[in-house]
Amino acid sequence: MVVGDVVLTSGLDGVFPRGLVVGRVTESVKGKTVFREIQVEPAADLLRLTQVLILLRHGEAGGSNDPSAPGGAEGPVRAGPAGVPSP
Repeated sequence: MVVGDVVLTSGLDGVFPRGLVVGRVTESVKGKTVFREIQVEPAADLLRLTQVLILLRHGEAGGSNDPSAPGGAEGPVRAGPAGVPSP
């Protein structure tokens, strides 16, 4: 992936159909493994969203290995309108 590439959904997860525009690559660097680390500018207007799903990496600032903490071992934090956590 190079800067300027458009990121699309693959449809392989069975949740989102193939070909939805996710965003555009703004940064692309070789990672520590065979994968690249990319930054993507979202295609959606984030100020108009009513719900979001936040994914954190293990060990990333704000993340936790504590299963009882939001974003801990149980998985990502789900937030509803105005950032109110949802079940």
